[in-house]
Amino acid sequence: MDVEQVNWFTFASMDGKEHTILITGLSGALGKVVGGRLLNEGHRLLAIVRNESSENRTKADFPGMENRISFFRADLTTDTFEGLSTEDLSGFVHLAGGFDAAPTFAEAPADQLEKQFLLNTRSAFQLLRLVLPALKKRGGGSIVTISAKAALQPDGSNAAYAASKAALLNLTLQAAREGRKENVRANVIVPGVIDTPANRSWGSADQIAKWTTPEDIASCICWLMSDASAGVNGTVIPMYGQL
Repeated sequence: MDVEQVNWFTFASMDGKEHTILITGLSGALGKVVGGRLLNEGHRLLAIVRNESSENRTKADFPGMENRISFFRADLTTDTFEGLSTEDLSGFVHLAGGFDAAPTFAEAPADQLEKQFLLNTRSAFQLLRLVLPALKKRGGGSIVTISAKAALQPDGSNAAYAASKAALLNLTLQAAREGRKENVRANVIVPGVIDTPANRSWGSADQIAKWTTPEDIASCICWLMSDASAGVNGTVIPMYGQL
């Protein structure tokens, strides 16, 4: 798939530091909340989107703020993101991913593992190859990814999904170790079930009440992007709600 590089902005806060964050999954239910919080706190965003249609839909989700979001078009499952400018990045928030159910190994399609790794792991690996060296050269930055409870506490189902999220968790911890000397921090948030419209379509009221809200995750991400969390690196942060 062709990718297109666009010019994008950097934001200088009162502390003189640039705050431009690369983000995936901005158009998703979690992304809309996280993106809104980051924008409200003064960050600028560079969002990876699939195509022009996705870009236009995402702009519409942030009325009045769209001039502080720039876009890079790419397919997260196949591209290597050549042409993506990382020179002015101060952080990376990786929200993109997907879930494909399979109660047992026997019920899983033969290619499910590969597809789940494409959705949940490959893009993080490819982007970390670009972002981590840039943040190290810059002298610091913050990386946050989203794993899943199943990566830490397998429940006997959805093995391919759990494996892909466990791999994502490990990539994040590896990035934390590699970037430590250059003040690059990498942390991974591990939700149980996130309270989104898609999940509400199958959850009961009692189940939904126990889930993790996007707002809580957004608060944690904004804190991890800030200097207030300067001492937090290589941390797995469980956000299971009441599960």
